[in-house]
Amino acid sequence: VLERIVQEEETHLNDLKIELEGVIDQEKGLERAPIFLHFDPCELERLIPDLSAFETNGALRMEAKSCLEIAMQLEQRAAGFFREYADKFIETQGKKVFQRFADEELKHYETICRRAEESLSSPISI
Repeated sequence: VLERIVQEEETHLNDLKIELEGVIDQEKGLERAPIFLHFDPCELERLIPDLSAFETNGALRMEAKSCLEIAMQLEQRAAGFFREYADKFIETQGKKVFQRFADEELKHYETICRRAEESLSSPISI
């Protein structure tokens, strides 16, 4: 499940790059336009859960349950981040892109939740 989500995240990044290239091609001079929506990199860093409790001798070590909990937390935070960012736009293509990303992150969260529930009800490991 997590490997598939990693692949989907890579696809999201590529989709975002393609969207940006399309907007830049459509709106010549956009890169020189004044910034109306600021991005705070620290806000993005706050999305990442603290993993220090899982570090042993410089390596991350997690049980499957902890891994799923962290993944669920990250997906929820990412969905909220994209939703909040989308809310800063008026009805534009940018708003639609960020709303779509928020919806996809929420789907990832739901996928992980289902997998976690399945693993609790069966002896199959995650």
